[in-house]
Amino acid sequence: MIAATSIILVNWIKQEVREFVEIMDLGEIHWLLGIEVKQDHKRRRIMLFQKSYINISLCHYGLENLKLVSIPMDSAVCLL
Repeated sequence: MIAATSIILVNWIKQEVREFVEIMDLGEIHWLLGIEVKQDHKRRRIMLFQKSYINISLCHYGLENLKLVSIPMDSAVCLL
């Protein structure tokens, strides 16, 4: 995986690495070690999601059919 501030820099890094080892360009990353990766290019953000890990864990412990419950939260807590 290569992360950089511009596509020009990404391409340069790939070219430099190709001089030493064979690499395969699979395009933008979507999954990394079981973590879903979503990119918002417009806002320059990368978001990581572990929904699949949580679902697998729930199934492992036989909790996949639990009903959702709303939990009150302190209104002083700030969410980004």
